[in-house]
Amino acid sequence: RLEGRQARELLAALRDWPLRTRDEALWGATLAVLPSRLPELLEHLEKYVVGDEAALVAHAGTASLCLRVPSSGERVAESPTLGALQHVVGRVGGYCVVDVMPQALRRSIDPWGEELPGLGLMRDIKAALDPAGVLSPGRFVGGI
Repeated sequence: RLEGRQARELLAALRDWPLRTRDEALWGATLAVLPSRLPELLEHLEKYVVGDEAALVAHAGTASLCLRVPSSGERVAESPTLGALQHVVGRVGGYCVVDVMPQALRRSIDPWGEELPGLGLMRDIKAALDPAGVLSPGRFVGGI
């Protein structure tokens, strides 16, 4: 049983977990699916990315997940693995945003993913509002 300072430190670490690991993580992602699809997604995550060095927090009520792979997990931080993760999450009807990754990977992977529902509509809206394409080109979802 933890009491006093140890209990307070543990509660603070759990409360702030994604933020506290953000600087330490080699890469990380925020994922979401329908609550009914969460068990299926968790099974896939075990096959694709979750190893001894990965950390995952899942909120069953909102079916959102926060995944962090620390610096010791360098073998996982390759674009094929990140692309596979985004593909798997898309297959179960969710989304995956890679929110922490090394600069070198930013050239080879879209942090928003490639299979985005509504991407065509977003491109059409962007074209209607910015026909010359001068407002923050390429900085939004799907290179919009």
